[in-house]
Amino acid sequence: MSITLTQTEIPLAKLTVHPENVRAKTSDTEPESDIMGLATSIKAIGLINPLTVQKLDGGKWGVLAGKRRLAALGALVDAKALKKSVKISCNELPEDFDATTALSFAENDTVRQMSPIDEFDAFAKMIDEGMAPEAIALAIGQTEARVKERLRYSLVAPALREAARDREITLDVMKAFANHPDHNVQIEVYDALKEAGQLQTWVIREKLQNRGVKVSDGIGALVSETYQERGGEVSGDLIPEHSVLNDNSLVEEILLEKLLEAAEAARAEHGFAWADAQRSLDWQDMQAFGRVYPQEVELDEAGQKRLDAITERLGAIEEAQQSEEIDDTTAEALDKEWDDLNDEAQALQEAYTEDDLQRAGVIAHWQGSRVMITVGLVRPDDDETATETSSSKTGDAANGGELTYSASLKSDLGVARAIALGAALCTDHALADDLLKFKAITDILTHTPCTYQLDVRASSAERPHAKPDGMDQSPLQLVEDFKAKLDLSFLEAGAPLACFVAFRELKPAMKAKLVAYALSQTIRPGLASARIGDVFGDLESAIMPNVRDFWRPTGEAFFGRLKLDWLVSILKDDLGMPDEAVNLAGGRKAAAVDFMDRLFAEPYATLTDDQYAAVTSWAPEGMQAAGAIAADDDDIEEPEQAIAAE
Repeated sequence: MSITLTQTEIPLAKLTVHPENVRAKTSDTEPESDIMGLATSIKAIGLINPLTVQKLDGGKWGVLAGKRRLAALGALVDAKALKKSVKISCNELPEDFDATTALSFAENDTVRQMSPIDEFDAFAKMIDEGMAPEAIALAIGQTEARVKERLRYSLVAPALREAARDREITLDVMKAFANHPDHNVQIEVYDALKEAGQLQTWVIREKLQNRGVKVSDGIGALVSETYQERGGEVSGDLIPEHSVLNDNSLVEEILLEKLLEAAEAARAEHGFAWADAQRSLDWQDMQAFGRVYPQEVELDEAGQKRLDAITERLGAIEEAQQSEEIDDTTAEALDKEWDDLNDEAQALQEAYTEDDLQRAGVIAHWQGSRVMITVGLVRPDDDETATETSSSKTGDAANGGELTYSASLKSDLGVARAIALGAALCTDHALADDLLKFKAITDILTHTPCTYQLDVRASSAERPHAKPDGMDQSPLQLVEDFKAKLDLSFLEAGAPLACFVAFRELKPAMKAKLVAYALSQTIRPGLASARIGDVFGDLESAIMPNVRDFWRPTGEAFFGRLKLDWLVSILKDDLGMPDEAVNLAGGRKAAAVDFMDRLFAEPYATLTDDQYAAVTSWAPEGMQAAGAIAADDDDIEEPEQAIAAE
């Protein structure tokens, strides 16, 4: 709906209040102090905002927007500060425009707050005039959400709205009755609860919750079309999504059908043996099932070429997402492209075995406000040996599938882990000194490297990183601070021999520190894995007992590269924050990424002890040390203490 206004000037004497005015049940007389204050302002600085007018019969123009300003101009005339002949700047509305209520409301709402009930009356009148909620929002300069929230009052019986207008009940109590549009039901509940002295919002909602399912709810939106096709009874409303599906049993019947359809679609997509649907499925229910997971597959030349192309594009998307100029539409499109490409990359690299496909299946269930799909479940009767459940791995993530990392993210995590290990190694100079000498000696004497993790070739290990600006900078800063305290004067001695002589004159403690720094730069990127006979792998747990002492996941370098479903799964399953997970599940991925970034940067004071412990210790799979050595706790120097000792 478009409105064309013509700028013009009209003599003050020809202006009057338009007969259409939305201030129901309010006095026509404005407080004198308000009008005089406005008059003083107009006299001092002039009329800033033009009046919105429409031509009336008899050569007059009716003021739709600016009733108080018109009154203030009249006050200035009475005070002989202004002449009636003065021309006033106006925006003229076409004579044939019939939605005058909209423009009148716009002015009244911006100048002085109307009561919510008056707002509803105005909006309802606009609806009757044929305006859609989005058109009303556009006309009055408010959000569509506000318009629809006020229009929800139509769900409330008129008698209850009048009770709220007269302050017999609070606005919150009145709004609680909007959970069901049947006015007769509302009056019955109201009368009963009023007599019992129980007009509390939670009691009202409890009494109404079994009277039907709202179309605007997740379940209602999913089943509404089919429900109505089957002739289910509906309590209607001015706004269709406010309507209620009255037949709960039919709603549940259709919901299970929809869940089974979703499960069957997932079964067909993956090639599993069976599909099933359940109204709900919690972690206790999951204990009855085994679980299979996709296995890594060897790529052919074409597959590898496609994976390389995907990896390159994912990197470009990640860079684009960090632009400050990106708009919401583009951001959403990039999020979807990233998810699709990541799914394709995962499908290229992983696949279920044929045996697993023949015994495993899919279950769809309803959770929160959406259909959740869990794949790879094995019924106990199908495989007695299948004991691994979904709780044994992070990130079932429902629709998002198994929580896995792209090739580029794995690479970046490996680099981050190498840097963190280097930072930890700088805290144990003696160990680093011995380790470097031991490696050099054994490599030469035995021709069998004691570890492949240290890239000791008189050069730093290559550490490419796709997101150097987005990763946690604290381990890098730790190493740089450590380097700043080193005595590097021997490097300025001149010729190599002179430098060596100067080096030999350094104290043993400084030499050990130099060795520690140099060795920290040789650690090859990679995630933790079970390495038999690798001395450095076994030492990792002593060097870096907890990777979170030296590194944390950030929004830009880690969380932003996961699907929204995976972020939700981490919050719910790993961090014990189901409420936060539900709240973020229905929003944009960017909001969830921001939440996770802030949460891990500085855990919220509102966290429980268990939640705090989970947040401060959580790390992606492969970041924590995989090996372990037999050592007393006293033998492991705390990083904070070691650094402070410098």
